[in-house]
Amino acid sequence: MPSKQSSLFLWAFFQGNLGRSQKVTQELPHIFPGQVPNVYLLPEPYLFNAEAYGLPFKSACGCSKTWKVLFAVRNKEISMITRHIGNNLVAVELAVGADMFKIVSMYFPPSSNKNQLVRELEDALEKLRSHKVIIAGDANIRSSLWGPEL
Repeated sequence: MPSKQSSLFLWAFFQGNLGRSQKVTQELPHIFPGQVPNVYLLPEPYLFNAEAYGLPFKSACGCSKTWKVLFAVRNKEISMITRHIGNNLVAVELAVGADMFKIVSMYFPPSSNKNQLVRELEDALEKLRSHKVIIAGDANIRSSLWGPEL
């Protein structure tokens, strides 16, 4: 008896700093001809009247408290549970059937206190309760490990 193949869900992610640019946001649909991402992780999104403006779809969204990070899901098959919203990050669980991802999307501004930012990331990871987490973002933190202090 032949076995029945299950259909696989194709996950497609995009992570990029939009620099609060309306023009860049409006280009998102043209960046990926043929395969549009299901999930967008966007540090420094373009906002208008405290809303995510210019995204090429209607979606489930989550924003950090300071609007520095936008997490957007465009595919309605994907369920999203927000586990943590901080000043500089959003932590979520995404699922389709048995497939699940735990993801942190972050933006750490260069002028911020790095100890405070690391504590915020640790808090988010603790709330996700997993050792398997995707961390994506823009971490503008200087360290003596990779260059001199400015």
